[in-house]
Amino acid sequence: MTQVLVLTHGDFAAGIKSSVDLLLGETDDIGIVALHEGDDIVEFKSKVEQKLEGIDDEEGAFVLVDICGGSPYNTIAQCLQGRNIECLAGVNLPMLIEAVMGARSGKTPQELALLCRTSGEEGIVDVRKRLNIA
Repeated sequence: MTQVLVLTHGDFAAGIKSSVDLLLGETDDIGIVALHEGDDIVEFKSKVEQKLEGIDDEEGAFVLVDICGGSPYNTIAQCLQGRNIECLAGVNLPMLIEAVMGARSGKTPQELALLCRTSGEEGIVDVRKRLNIA
């Protein structure tokens, strides 16, 4: 099964995982690594590498990060070369739910990237416009 990993600043990864647990039931399918204020970036990268070590390269990993250009993004970018890892920046709850359900159904990292990009974009809705509220 494709491993799903979430890398974020602060407690966002733990919070979004908690939301997935609430909606889908307790899940051990999501690995999280958080970068907190004052954390050493080398230590953060080491934690990311530890999560990636146990991943079967054939099954691969799908990684979601909070923001393009941030430290979690830059860290995973250094880990992509020669590995079966796909990554999207801008994680939101619809993306992570799609990732977990897709990984459970045997989707590859590449398939998850396509599915999650779509669900992430479709999950951004202008409520006033959708409900035709003037």
